[in-house]
Amino acid sequence: MAEITSIFQSSIEADYVLKKENAFWVVEETNPNTKNPKLLVNGSGIFGFSLDCTTVSKPAWKFIKTNAVSGLNSVCDGIFVTCIDSCDYFVAIDLKSTNSNGAPKQLVTSIRLCQWLYSVLNLHGHLDKPAKFIGVISKISQRAQTVKRTSVRKPIPDPVLYEEIPIIKLENFQKVSLTDICNKC
Repeated sequence: MAEITSIFQSSIEADYVLKKENAFWVVEETNPNTKNPKLLVNGSGIFGFSLDCTTVSKPAWKFIKTNAVSGLNSVCDGIFVTCIDSCDYFVAIDLKSTNSNGAPKQLVTSIRLCQWLYSVLNLHGHLDKPAKFIGVISKISQRAQTVKRTSVRKPIPDPVLYEEIPIIKLENFQKVSLTDICNKC
């Protein structure tokens, strides 16, 4: 049985793979007006991709019209897969500036895609471990004070459930460990 990361590495087109900076995967917001353009994600044995990339024309689903009904073309900024303690994880991440009102629904849309991918891969015998699905919203606070940098890593906040999916809301994070996210859920 192959590991989830190798399955996705061999299945995702290169244009959709997230960029790397040193030991970090880069999740980027493509909106030019964003105040939160980048989140660095690290972790051992992870793979990241996005359906919201600038190198591929919109929408990500070529068989669906660009002006389709609301929500059908909704995608998040990054999706990660990893395996921790004999459990496969799918983590969808969306970057927001200050207003994150629609983010939970957008994340759950991407997680539903991940659930479908997992069930198809499981059906064909490629994945057989239990799987967990997590959403992450990374946003900037509205406070006027600049973010102070310290050497102490900020704790990951507790998740809240949205449509039975744990959603973690990060505020003012520039870097995050995917392992810490998975261990929180």
